[in-house]
Amino acid sequence: MAAVIAYNPTPDFTRLVAALLSQFTKVVIVDNGDSTRTTTLLTALADLSRLVHLRNDDNLGIGSALNRALDYARANGQRWMVTFDHDSFVQGDYAETMFRDFTDMDFAGVAVIGPVWHRLGGKVDFAEYLQDTPSRHIDVPSVITSGSCVDVEIAAALGNFDETLFIDSVDQEYCLRATSRGYRVVVDRELIMAHQLGDESEVEWLGMRLVLTNHSPVRRYYIARNKFVLWRSYLVRHPRWV
Repeated sequence: MAAVIAYNPTPDFTRLVAALLSQFTKVVIVDNGDSTRTTTLLTALADLSRLVHLRNDDNLGIGSALNRALDYARANGQRWMVTFDHDSFVQGDYAETMFRDFTDMDFAGVAVIGPVWHRLGGKVDFAEYLQDTPSRHIDVPSVITSGSCVDVEIAAALGNFDETLFIDSVDQEYCLRATSRGYRVVVDRELIMAHQLGDESEVEWLGMRLVLTNHSPVRRYYIARNKFVLWRSYLVRHPRWV
């Protein structure tokens, strides 16, 4: 099952949903924003029979939206849930690559499987981990929400996502909590996605090329506040990460 967290998406959103409908048996949209806008966009799609649109009355945050998707997954017998931001873009073979040669035995105790992200300016997330081993699946401290596959049963054992964080570091906190309790978080080197943080742009300053995220003031508040929350909570258990 694929789950998309939507918040006032642009028309490009339909490209993501169409790609997911071609790869997953069920696609769930959890709407934290203007549901009328999302509904209008979705009507442009040809096949809506496998699409579920869950509307929240207000912006309850990413953690709450993810938990609503998890509740749906459990109620409908889904073991794995692949999560996406509404502005993500996936290749047509994303699900096939993720689940190729996939068995429950191989991934027993794995809470999350995430992709390798290629960012603006050529930066590759997890580059240092990829250099250390030729293995396809590599243990890492945390992965981001979009493109990641969550074990629904393990999520229940962990108590789901932390809704109090609202928007930022929800994925990091979940991964750190999972590894603190003996579960694994892995990145799949064969899963590749393009990603940018915020509204990224490149500038040149004193001969250096810098990538700016251009986050809104509200987003910067949550970034700062939630980092302090995580540092305080995981300093002892994950001192290297902190």
